Amino acid sequence: MDKIFLQRILKLFLIIGDIVLICLGVLLAYYLRFYINIVPVKYGIPLLKNYIYPLPIVVIIFLLSFNYAGLYRFQLGVSRLDEFKNIFISVFVSITIAISLIFFIRHFSYSRIVLVFMFLIDVVTISIWRNFYRL
Repeated sequence: MDKIFLQRILKLFLIIGDIVLICLGVLLAYYLRFYINIVPVKYGIPLLKNYIYPLPIVVIIFLLSFNYAGLYRFQLGVSRLDEFKNIFISVFVSITIAISLIFFIRHFSYSRIVLVFMFLIDVVTISIWRNFYRL
């Protein structure tokens, strides 16, 4: 196996891990918001499918943001703190774009608390994933 092929396989593995964690972040945020009662639910529990349908677009936004931040470039000497900072900024930008799209496309009223939970969950889980990946 040559080095370029191996790097592509590792990058694909990293992207797949990111996709899985982004999707799990949405599901866990939905569950925390509507079934754990951290914040009381006032208007009933929306269907999960309303949060699943836009997921492909959300994943694409996240991946583009991660790519733009250089999180898919293999660089030597990048500290874990720098990588965490890039993850934090990328997730923040992605959530901001998602909130903007939700504001303009009012097909369904999404819970902003779910998006806040998703932000926190994604920053933590993706940072942990990236630290394990670096080992």
